[in-house]
Amino acid sequence: MDDGERRAAADVVRRELFEAAGPLGVRNIKCGAVNHGEPVDRDRLLAEFDRLATDAGQAGTRVALETMRSSDVLPTIRDGADVVRAVGNPHGGLAVDCYHVVRGGTQHAELAEILPPGSAFIVELADGDEAVVGTMFEGEVNQRRSIGEGVFDVPGFIVAMHDLEYDGLWGVEILSEEYRALPVRPALERAHAGAMRAVAAAEKILAARANADTLGR
Repeated sequence: MDDGERRAAADVVRRELFEAAGPLGVRNIKCGAVNHGEPVDRDRLLAEFDRLATDAGQAGTRVALETMRSSDVLPTIRDGADVVRAVGNPHGGLAVDCYHVVRGGTQHAELAEILPPGSAFIVELADGDEAVVGTMFEGEVNQRRSIGEGVFDVPGFIVAMHDLEYDGLWGVEILSEEYRALPVRPALERAHAGAMRAVAAAEKILAARANADTLGR
């Protein structure tokens, strides 16, 4: 949203990422929206995201817009979905992060109404405590919990995305001071184990629902 030094610096990063996307086989590149408290022109925001998505498509990849509760531009998944829906560019979608969905106050049942069909390019799993200590940004980058170690209904989130027929890759994003202090292998094993337990719990929910539907016929 800036035509000065920040714009020039961002364009360099954009160019380098798109140049690397092809040789590396990159499926998606995440992007966000933060404007440091300055007013945002919505028409320009839509035009810039459309241009970014078009550039991504020409580079053989896609951009996934991630909403963040700490963002002063797109703090909720509904805000991001509105942008993606308004732009309608096939190379521009959403990164749906469980952490930001919960912190943004969105219920899992609302996702079916909020997300345009096929708009979820990336889905990320994380857990968290009931409340954030300090700023929301501090919570996002330093206070996430390994899946199953917080209070979030991660299996319910997985079920909601399954109902939306999401069939892409699932990521685990645990940003926390505690997690960063772990040796690499134990950290990976802990993240994997928590994610698999959540997936197994989600599968049980889906199986029970299918059995109930069968009995009800």
